[in-house]
Amino acid sequence: MNIKMLKAAVAGLILSVSSFASAGLIIEKSLDTTNYGWNANVNGTSQQSTDFFMLTQTSSVSSVEWYGFRDAGLNFSIRFFDNITAGNNTSFFYEDLVLATAIGTGIIHNSYEIFKYSANITELTLLSNKNYYLAVNSTSASTWVWNFSAPSGNDLFHRNGDADTWREISSLGRDSHAFSLHGDAVSVPEPSTLVIFALGIMGLASRRLKKQ
Repeated sequence: MNIKMLKAAVAGLILSVSSFASAGLIIEKSLDTTNYGWNANVNGTSQQSTDFFMLTQTSSVSSVEWYGFRDAGLNFSIRFFDNITAGNNTSFFYEDLVLATAIGTGIIHNSYEIFKYSANITELTLLSNKNYYLAVNSTSASTWVWNFSAPSGNDLFHRNGDADTWREISSLGRDSHAFSLHGDAVSVPEPSTLVIFALGIMGLASRRLKKQ
């Protein structure tokens, strides 16, 4: 084994150990089919909603799914925030303007059918055990409603436009939105683990070189 091969082997090992991908569902807040939702659009009344979540593992997000009433356009703004409190007007750290797909669920509430929306987004890495807030807002409809999920704490914040301050909302006994994030969960081992693996390979290569 020559030096180039040794370097390639060590690099390959580090890459394979340092990132473990498990594509699929990262987090989900399931749809509540018995209740309504909250206005979420940046046109018309410009009512914006966000929903709190926290990941148990650092993840790379590549797509978002959500539920809403009134299939009135497929253009949406997907935003992520990391520090929202009532009374401030925190800005987003990530935004992607997307063209979503919408599939009717056949579920009717208040004379409106609930649609399941989905869109791929520019890949985004979110850290574990950190506060995040997702905002899904229609950019093509003057009135669009983001459906609620089952209650899970005071997770919902709302404001009227980017210049407005956030307000914590617990409306109709429902305080979170229905959405899911999809992508790859990434596991990063301790540096000491990588060192041990690398030294092991180097030791084996050294023994082979001595024999030659």
